[in-house]
Amino acid sequence: MHDLQNQDLNAAKWTDAGIKRWRTYIKTSLMEAELIEDNDQSNRILRPIISDRFKNFLLYEGLERVYKIFAGER
Repeated sequence: MHDLQNQDLNAAKWTDAGIKRWRTYIKTSLMEAELIEDNDQSNRILRPIISDRFKNFLLYEGLERVYKIFAGER
């Protein structure tokens, strides 16, 4: 987040409180979507189950990077 503030003038105006609210919002959204597991000590990323049909669609459309994001691959 701080790298973004160094690169973008609009992001440079964000306050620490605003960044904290944004992080809380993102974390809550990911927990509600069951993409992370919250256990108060760390957040474990849960890899979603992607159907072969959806995987094949993404790869056929040239969206390998999107597939890797959904599959939790690097």
